[in-house]
Amino acid sequence: MLHLMCLWRPETSCNGDLGRANMHIHVCPIVFAPNLADGAHIWQGPGQYDFEKADEVLMYALRGDPSGCLVPDIVLLSGYPGWGAEHPDEVCQDQEGVRAIGRSVHSTRYGETLADGEFFCASLYSQVFRDDGSRLIRDYIAHLQGTLLWKAVVGFTITGGDDGQFTSYRRSGPGHVPNCPATI
Repeated sequence: MLHLMCLWRPETSCNGDLGRANMHIHVCPIVFAPNLADGAHIWQGPGQYDFEKADEVLMYALRGDPSGCLVPDIVLLSGYPGWGAEHPDEVCQDQEGVRAIGRSVHSTRYGETLADGEFFCASLYSQVFRDDGSRLIRDYIAHLQGTLLWKAVVGFTITGGDDGQFTSYRRSGPGHVPNCPATI
């Protein structure tokens, strides 16, 4: 059996209780993008990361269950701060070309101006987003291999799209047809 820690607030998960119940495989969500619940960013820019915050999630799991086996869940709901502004053609859009905007882990509206805490929703069809995300994943795994945490890692999962469901941002906000230059 697997224990899936809370996506948005993994520090509220009951790893110790589950470990004492002999459930030792913990899926540890690490929200690389857009941001953590406290507003901090792990993925800060092209090739720029604060992996210490990612390590904290894994350490929380191991403090609760020292015998735990970890499955880091690489959560890429969009790009780093400013990614959508740098790559406007790689963002989900409506039929009029207005960009999709998200907050937290959900798509919420269409518009051209972001409020605090919002981000432009990267298109899952964007090769630029896929390439940037692939680089992050390679860099993160290389980072982990250089730490003691690596001994507890038994696999990885990848989460993306709206609420981590690899959908085109339809579940909780406006539905997006694959309507941006990146889909062509």
